[in-house]
Amino acid sequence: MPTASSKPTTRAPSRATSSPFWRFPFWRKAALTAALATSAAGLLGAASGCSTEDATAGERAPAQRSPTAGGAVAYASAAPEKITTPPPASGTGVRIKTCPARQGKVVALSFDDGPSPYTDSLLAILKEKKAPAAFFLKAKKLARDFPKYEDYRARVKRIAEAGHAVCSHTFSHSGLVGPHVTEATIRADITKAEDLIADITGRRPKCLRPPFGDTDDRSLAILKEYGYQVILWNLNTDDWRFASSDRKKDFDPPQILALVQKTLAKSQGPFIHIQHDSEESEASIKMVPQVIDYLRDQGYTTISLQECLGQPIDIPR
Repeated sequence: MPTASSKPTTRAPSRATSSPFWRFPFWRKAALTAALATSAAGLLGAASGCSTEDATAGERAPAQRSPTAGGAVAYASAAPEKITTPPPASGTGVRIKTCPARQGKVVALSFDDGPSPYTDSLLAILKEKKAPAAFFLKAKKLARDFPKYEDYRARVKRIAEAGHAVCSHTFSHSGLVGPHVTEATIRADITKAEDLIADITGRRPKCLRPPFGDTDDRSLAILKEYGYQVILWNLNTDDWRFASSDRKKDFDPPQILALVQKTLAKSQGPFIHIQHDSEESEASIKMVPQVIDYLRDQGYTTISLQECLGQPIDIPR
């Protein structure tokens, strides 16, 4: 019995020796290769319902040919296609985190939870800095059963007279999402706030910031039905944590400016900013001049929310 080493070795013929193609002269091989490639490309285009040129659309551009000094053809890679950034969200019933109508170094200032005992101080700062802002109001403060509601209504009137955007932060600020939230409560939260604001300013707001920034498909569909632009933010100061009088453990107002600096180091904008104008926000409002000065020192322009959106923020009552 022969050993493994002495057993004759039999191998299937390689493709190079078995295929008739490889026995052709060089010029026949080249011609056949080109013909097969052209045929395959044509079949691909026919199968996909487009031409050979269309079949490669969206892929890397083919190499470009240019004659050399000796007449030979030199190949050079085409310039890569530009990658375009999707446009920011805009319109009604969608979550808007940045300015859809502006690019570059612009920022829209915004303040939640007002009016408050510090609203007039904030208005004075904005007037001195010649900076527009948007106020997202917690509208239950404007209802007749709220303590000192007349004082709060007067502050809202001054906000509007100063030319700032008056927007909704819903009536109750209890949220538009959750197991306790029904379609009826969402509608009531939106319409009660709109009616109260319109009663003071003569215009119905069509800009709304959902409490806590929370939405779902149901609440967005209802907001779209009512024609609301849903305004979130991408320049967060976390002032509710670092500059609220009811959070002693974390109280550190300079952290507001530190967060602005950190965000600007990572992005060039445009930005929608957020701070608060609440009963706990005195320290936060005292930081507003520093925030505005820093933004401008970095080359940013403060713009109105309407400029940021490129759409009206309210309609006649």
